[in-house]
Amino acid sequence: KLVSNLFFRNLFPDAIGFSVYSFEGIGVILPIRDITACQKDYYKILCYVCFFITCLYIGFSMLTVFAYGTNLKSPLITDQLPPELPIVWVVKGLFSLNLIFSYPLVIFPANMVIESYLYAGWPKSKKRQCAKNINRTIMVALTCAISLFVWDDLDKFLSVTGSLFCTPIAFILPAMFHYKACADTPK
Repeated sequence: KLVSNLFFRNLFPDAIGFSVYSFEGIGVILPIRDITACQKDYYKILCYVCFFITCLYIGFSMLTVFAYGTNLKSPLITDQLPPELPIVWVVKGLFSLNLIFSYPLVIFPANMVIESYLYAGWPKSKKRQCAKNINRTIMVALTCAISLFVWDDLDKFLSVTGSLFCTPIAFILPAMFHYKACADTPK
């Protein structure tokens, strides 16, 4: 009975996408190793950190199931909190500020990739800077429009984007980069 309560058959496909999404930042592991003071212990520390994060994910999800049961009204954990408590307002406000202030960090790599293609041959000038600013404005407007469009099914959207776009980032590209950087022969 307990195992069947912990496994949601209708939400399991979403969990796959979110699980892949959680490894989206794994591509920065190798560059960090190069600037680490103690490179000898880096992989041991990396294994400890990955194990701790995995335990944290599993523990938090188990705590959520034990606290709220199987009849969740929404996939967002903040929607499960009682809305009349002032602490809930504070938590939701801080979460919103976190999203607002982390957005420039999240959108920066996408802007760099797009701008490297669009403005590759342009000399540094006011015209180039203005075009890059217009491009960044369009990117922000586009992401806001997509967010408003998928608002009711945000969990499904994040799961699909995690499955489609984070799989190469998390699993394929690091292996390919390692192959390109370290391989002596094609075999």
